[in-house]
Amino acid sequence: MISKLKKKFIGYTMCAVIAIFTVIILGINGLNLFRTVNELDLITQIIISSDGHLHRSWGKPPSQFPDNREPYSSREERFMNNNKEMPFATRFFLVKLDGDMNILELNTENIASIEKEQAETITEELVKKHKESGWYDSMRYRFAETESGYSLAVLDATAQIETLLSVLGITLLVSAAATAVLFVIIYNIAGRVIRPISESYEKQKQFITNAGHELKTPLTAISANSEILKMTYGENEWSDAIERQTEKMRRLIIQLISLSKMDENAVSLTVEPFSLSDAAYDTADAFKSIAARRNISIITEIEGSITVTNDENAIRQIISIIMDNAVKYCSEGGTISLALKNEKHFFGKNRILFIIANDYPDADSFEPDKVFDRFYCGDKSHTSEGSFGLGLSIAASLAQNSGIAIKTDKADGRVFFTLCFDL
Repeated sequence: MISKLKKKFIGYTMCAVIAIFTVIILGINGLNLFRTVNELDLITQIIISSDGHLHRSWGKPPSQFPDNREPYSSREERFMNNNKEMPFATRFFLVKLDGDMNILELNTENIASIEKEQAETITEELVKKHKESGWYDSMRYRFAETESGYSLAVLDATAQIETLLSVLGITLLVSAAATAVLFVIIYNIAGRVIRPISESYEKQKQFITNAGHELKTPLTAISANSEILKMTYGENEWSDAIERQTEKMRRLIIQLISLSKMDENAVSLTVEPFSLSDAAYDTADAFKSIAARRNISIITEIEGSITVTNDENAIRQIISIIMDNAVKYCSEGGTISLALKNEKHFFGKNRILFIIANDYPDADSFEPDKVFDRFYCGDKSHTSEGSFGLGLSIAASLAQNSGIAIKTDKADGRVFFTLCFDL
């Protein structure tokens, strides 16, 4: 249990670390992408506003604009004044179109990697997209309406994309390295963090074991003295009560010690192939006479020749515990059903399902998420029958040690327990 707790601590902590780094990576690269796209869109606006004459107008005051053009917006002016070297690194081509999107003028003087024919092809493809702005391969484009029709600015964004990818790679690399370092640190301190829990648990487990052995001596003495009293004075209600309570206490001690051993996987398993079908039939037969006393019917739907590889004694004990619980809590005159079937899994693997269901008058108050808790009793009226609320806890521990999935559910006034064997 302590080793599992340590693994959970490491797992949850690493999940939190990975989640934090994921948020950081997405935040940094998302903001970087947003800033870059806004900057590219602003440059395309400036290209259109300057009619493609970036070198003549970049950073100049409105009074010095060539061709008597309208002044830039304050945002454009601020950007141009802060990036005076940008015209020399900006690669673009500008297209003027009429109202029907026919090319009137094509200027490719500011880009060497695109010929006029290629620019015409790109323009025709962008016109078909019917979008004001967007991406074309590694280029950012924008359409703007003018007095004569439309202008199209296509900006080469290869350098910006490379910068984005570089930042993404750096953040991923740094996050991966930091995650690895944190894993080593967390792995080394995990033992220290859970040490107080480990020590407390070990003391508790040792106390249960010692108390169990210490209680066996007085219980044996009480049982022996009860036998002597019966031989001396004959059987009576007092001696019978002593024997019942002694036996009840003995069962409780045995169950507590069993749970204590199973928590640390101290129970040795003998794994070998056996017939699960036979185990299901035997369990059903063993409980038929007990169920008949309460007028409970047991219906079986068991496929024959189903074999699994596991500890047969552990599996039979699990089935017996669940069947005992079903008989104990089934409605009087109700029905218990056992179904064993071999169904095909999605990925071609066989999956064996063993389902035990029983009618339960108080199914609405049944709590599937608590039923395997220790000392939990869903129906308080059964506590006088010798139920300590440990049986299903033992079944769950045995199933976990045996590598079997066990779950419970409720529907239509019935309670379902399912054992799943993945083959």
